[in-house]
Parts: sequence; C-alpha cells; structure tokens
Amino acid sequence: MADRLVYNSIQVTHTYAQEDEATAAVSHEAFSAFTWDEDAEEVIREGDLPSLP
Repeated sequence: MADRLVYNSIQVTHTYAQEDEATAAVSHEAFSAFTWDEDAEEVIREGDLPSLP
C-alpha cells in the first residue's frame, strides 16, 4: 500500500511473513517514505525495509 504524503513523497507499507508464518497470515509491517530530492536528482528513502527471513 502506498500513500502520497506531499507532491514529491510517498509512504509505502510493506506487509510480509516471517519464516514461521503462512503468507495468508502475515503479521509484520515495515514502513518507508520515498522522497524525490530535486536538487540532488535522486530518491531518498527513510524508514524500514522488511527483514530477511
């Protein structure tokens, strides 16, 4: 799921299963914000990424 925060930024919610969970019963979330930095001409990511199993 992604939500626009402002014109150049979105927040993404990653839902994921841990090693002991079925994919239909995912209970973990990670939140990241992605912002376009016009001066640097790059995307800046802040927040969490899903953990590795």
